[in-house]
Amino acid sequence: MLLFVTGMTYNPGLHIIAEFDSSNTAMLSSSANFRYYIDNAIASQGLNKLGEFYHEFPDGGFTAVVCLTESHIAIHTLARIWQGYVRCFPV
Repeated sequence: MLLFVTGMTYNPGLHIIAEFDSSNTAMLSSSANFRYYIDNAIASQGLNKLGEFYHEFPDGGFTAVVCLTESHIAIHTLARIWQGYVRCFPV
């Protein structure tokens, strides 16, 4: 995901693993904003989505994986402790 935030273009072989903290529990609790953002980022980079899975946790937070022909993007958030983790591995 950082690949798209920083304005970098698609770079095969780049593997990004990021941990982040945020006091914005609304953003960490619901996947709706991430889904909107990542769909736009995928389209703007010309990548190909194969499928996706989203799961909202009852106590806040979500997990998601988006499978691409180029690889995958995954996010896991833990709203109760204000943290999230992102993995992006384009091949």
